Amino acid sequence: MEKEGAKMDLKLDDFSPEEVAELQRNVFVTTLEQVKGWAR
Repeated sequence: MEKEGAKMDLKLDDFSPEEVAELQRNVFVTTLEQVKGWAR
């Protein structure tokens, strides 16, 4: 089973560029929060 990267293999063609940017930002922020939580 693949790790985190597999999630980004969604069909990005189905989304507008704005939606893709929003999704990527959300994923980045979520990952950042997890890392910060883990670092405590």
